[in-house]
Amino acid sequence: MARRRHNESPLSRVSLQDIITSVTGILVLLTLILALDLTTREAASSVATLETRAVASEVQETLAQTQAQLQALQDLLAAQTEATTELARLTPAAALQQQAELDRELATLAQDTAQLQANVQSKEQDSRELERKSTEKASDRERVRQLQQQSDLVKQQLAELKRSNRVFYRPRAGDGKRAWLVDIRAQVIVVAPADAQHEQQAFEASSEKLSVNDFVRWATAHRHPGGEYFVLLVRPSGIDSFHDLEERLLKAGFETGIDLISSDLEIFPSPTAQL
Repeated sequence: MARRRHNESPLSRVSLQDIITSVTGILVLLTLILALDLTTREAASSVATLETRAVASEVQETLAQTQAQLQALQDLLAAQTEATTELARLTPAAALQQQAELDRELATLAQDTAQLQANVQSKEQDSRELERKSTEKASDRERVRQLQQQSDLVKQQLAELKRSNRVFYRPRAGDGKRAWLVDIRAQVIVVAPADAQHEQQAFEASSEKLSVNDFVRWATAHRHPGGEYFVLLVRPSGIDSFHDLEERLLKAGFETGIDLISSDLEIFPSPTAQL
């Protein structure tokens, strides 16, 4: 069997043309037969004139349909011929080249699509990062606002404390002992822990000596020299009581500190309660 050449047309136009020609010949032959039959009938009998006319009309209609079909077949033949010519031009090499071009276009399209997706993901990530930074900035602004409010409150409290004419004592650090503030006045001694000044106790008597005695008895009975010490805040009216009180506290083993204050300074935040 001989091999088909590569440049030979994959479709043959001979078969389609033969079919159309055969159909056309058959239709023409039928038309001639009908026309001959009509002529014979007219010569043989005049009685069949009406029938002959009907047959003639039918023949004319059939002929018109045949011509229309013939035109359609011719148009189809022209379209098939053009398609066959186009296919004949498209050789296997040309088809492979066209396929390669389509593959390159598809690859380029896929690369562009991947790049667009990467750009979209990058933009989404940038958007999330901006949103996170905006949230952090809002949190920082809120923190700064709270710190500013706390600072304003502390400043207000400091201003009020300055106007209140009060004395503030900071206990020494490192020895673990608890400090007690002792406000010494004439005939009155007020004592309170430095870290809880509202827990005040007052020792008041008819004389300075009696108030000192009451305080020393309380100190030796309820306080411990190894874990506590006294800061003596001496007012001008309590000088005499101070000397006696310090001496007796030192003999009892307590450490003492001394600070001279004026008579109008406020030591404790609320009125004292008597023992």
